[in-house]
This record gives sequence, structure tokens and C-alpha cells, in this order.
Amino acid sequence: MLKIDIQQLQNNLVLIALEGPLDNTTISAFEQSIEPLLKGKQGLTLILDLSRLNYINSTGIARFLQYYLHLKSSNGRLRIFGVPDFIGEILDICGASKILDIYTTREEALPG
Repeated sequence: MLKIDIQQLQNNLVLIALEGPLDNTTISAFEQSIEPLLKGKQGLTLILDLSRLNYINSTGIARFLQYYLHLKSSNGRLRIFGVPDFIGEILDICGASKILDIYTTREEALPG
């Protein structure tokens, strides 16, 4: 089961912590949590904390890329931090790490 913790840090700045697996069985819960945040927003920055994510498959990676492109087109950003080494390797292998904005710490990921 995927646990999703959403914190509104500022008007257009949202921190989302994920815990557990992000795969075919949990993607709909992830989408249902994220997509209402995206509707009609300009300049929104989503910061994903993956430090407690213990699995991701291609469905989860594809969704990250989709949200990255959506946010970019609306003058927003998707920033990711706390990526476990094994997930970082997966992102490297599929090339997603060259597209996504990935940071080591929360402080680095915060805009400003």
C-alpha cells in the first residue's frame, strides 16, 4: 500500500511524501492525490519526497514524466529529492534522471 502525505507549504508550493511501492496497484491512488492539485494551476511547484519509496515500476516513472511535462507547460516545476540509490539507478537506466529535476535534500529541492 502506498502512503501519500501532502503538505501545502505555500500557495503554489506543495510537498508530497511517498511511502511504499509506486506500481500498477498503487498508481491510481497517486493520481487521485496529485491530479486535483494540477487542475487550473499556473506556476505550481510540486516537490516529491521519495526517501521512503521502496519500489517503482515503469508506470510510476511514466507518471513522474507526465507530471513534469504538465507542470513545465504551465510555468510550474516538479522537483524530486530523497531518491533511494536503487530507484536512482532505475531512473538512470531509463533516462528519466536526465529529464527530471532531482535533488539530494529537501533544502536543495525547495525553490528559492
